[in-house]
Amino acid sequence: MIRNAEVNVNLGCGQHGAQQYATRRVPIPTPALTSSDLDLNFNVMASPAEPKAAALSQTLQAYYARLLEKLSPQGWWPARTRLEVVLGAVLPQNTSWLNAAQTVNRLRQARRLSLSGLGRTSQSELKSLIRPVGFFCQKARAIRDFLEEIREASASA
Repeated sequence: MIRNAEVNVNLGCGQHGAQQYATRRVPIPTPALTSSDLDLNFNVMASPAEPKAAALSQTLQAYYARLLEKLSPQGWWPARTRLEVVLGAVLPQNTSWLNAAQTVNRLRQARRLSLSGLGRTSQSELKSLIRPVGFFCQKARAIRDFLEEIREASASA
């Protein structure tokens, strides 16, 4: 499926040095999600010691199941894997989605778009790969923190 996005294009300086922008529609390919990407596990938010959290988790899971049944997969999130969904939540903060999508492609081309790939990437290389999205030091730290949480969770499981 191809969707269009409006993009502001910098036309340079106009009269009196003011920046001029034009908006144009640009096709953005949207990859199809696999069924494994739709299996969300809200139970990770619940702790057995917290019955209210467990009940909330079950409620969220029920709502999600009903919405998915009634509306079917919407395909609105342009991600191929769950990791891309996570990175898609971190990378576009304070930048355009276009820059974030280009950064995800850079990570893919560098063969770093996996937990193991990101895990073997040095902090300086990660910063270099995600530089186009801005705030790359903070975002690299957030990605590292996420990887550490995943490692700790898998070690305790």
